[in-house]
Amino acid sequence: MLATSVINGSGTATLTASQLAEALSGTAARSWFRIGDESFAIGGASVSSEAELLMQLIYTKLVDTGFRADEYHVAMKQIETMYRRMERDIGGAEPLHLDAFFSGGATPSGLAGWDECRDYELADVVDWVTPHLRGAPLELSIVGDLDVDLMTALAGKYFGSLQRRDYRPDIVTSADFPAGREYRVEIDSTIDKALVKYGWLTDDDRDHSRARRLHVLAAVLEERVRQLMREELGKSYSPAAYSETSRIYPGYGAIYAEVLVDRASIDIARDALDSIGHSFSSKPIDDEELERAREPIVTDLMESIRTNGYWLHSVLSLSSRDSRQLEWPLTLISDFDSVTSEQLNDLARRYLQDSRRGVGIAVTR
Repeated sequence: MLATSVINGSGTATLTASQLAEALSGTAARSWFRIGDESFAIGGASVSSEAELLMQLIYTKLVDTGFRADEYHVAMKQIETMYRRMERDIGGAEPLHLDAFFSGGATPSGLAGWDECRDYELADVVDWVTPHLRGAPLELSIVGDLDVDLMTALAGKYFGSLQRRDYRPDIVTSADFPAGREYRVEIDSTIDKALVKYGWLTDDDRDHSRARRLHVLAAVLEERVRQLMREELGKSYSPAAYSETSRIYPGYGAIYAEVLVDRASIDIARDALDSIGHSFSSKPIDDEELERAREPIVTDLMESIRTNGYWLHSVLSLSSRDSRQLEWPLTLISDFDSVTSEQLNDLARRYLQDSRRGVGIAVTR
């Protein structure tokens, strides 16, 4: 967060943010810096007629990156304010406490505490980011209404002569899911709330068809949570369930279900989530339940594939590391359409077991 705020607010090393904005005045070109779980990224957008300007802008951000002290101080104050708010809000319990519990403390899960973050200096940001921007393997992805020959020529002109080396930092390569364990944390707040979160260990993203089916299974789980907690008990404000399959940690993934209740209803929420987890054995998923879960997923995907964002972030970005991504669009809709209730029931029997479950609870005091 600190690095992102500093770099995005600093313009370039040569131009301040206001000077860069003045230089781009009257154009549609804009750029940004982002950090993901697997990469650092400099992105940008413009109208097609400004393609060369966009390439110049991204090139400048890469080779003339700004790290300004005044932006560092502004970012630190904003981050401290965010931490103070999160420390007193039940919603902050997930990134500050529960995310780390469900990954065994593996980075980049969750947030470090403010006591650690407050010691970061601007030099820490520079020392961390600069080796990646200067030497790590470079991937360039372009989507939109474009002239392929022109963009190829521009890519060669601005990026073809850059000397890159195979820079690979030391990173944590495993995560430890807390199967069979429970964690409870108290949050200082005057608001009467509790967050109850269940996770079931599944698997990583190597089998993308399985990952898609786990996504549908999570949607079925969410609907069962909603029906029991909201309609029958009326105790939950915002039930949710989702599946995560890691591309970083081998064998690591989980289906999560969480409910937000008042403190007195923690046991009710736990009993309900236990019951729902067991319900897939006594009440298998039928075709009607499958279709209710799948239809909105497919509808959203049909809308998504019409956007540049899907092709950039889900297909092209990091495809040089995993070429399977280039094939995913070919089966995206047909694979979801081919999901069967039998497949989901098999996954539920395999993964939604008490022995694979971890429980995280955050409660205000």
